[in-house]
Order: sequence, then structure tokens, then C-alpha cells
Amino acid sequence: MKKWKMTLKKIRIIDRLKENYPITLLCKIAGISRNSYYRYKRGIKRDTELRD
Repeated sequence: MKKWKMTLKKIRIIDRLKENYPITLLCKIAGISRNSYYRYKRGIKRDTELRD
């Protein structure tokens, strides 16, 4: 569970910095795959759509 929380924090940081830096670079620095980042983002959209 702790690893997931760290990944979530990294994804939130990437979201804040993606306006100024490429997502590929940010994911590499954060140590997560770009695929994981986008998979998480797609999941958020699905959850949000279901709530509306």
C-alpha cells in the first residue's frame, strides 16, 4: 500500500510540472513508467464520469 501512495504522489507532481517539462522526462525522473501514468489518468476520468 505504501508503494501505491508514493506512486500517487509522483503522479500528482508530474501533473503539476507537465506544463513545463515533457511527461516522458518527468516519468523517467520519478521512476514510473509513462504507461502507468496514463493508465492512472484514464482511470481517474472513468471514475469521474461515473459519478456525474
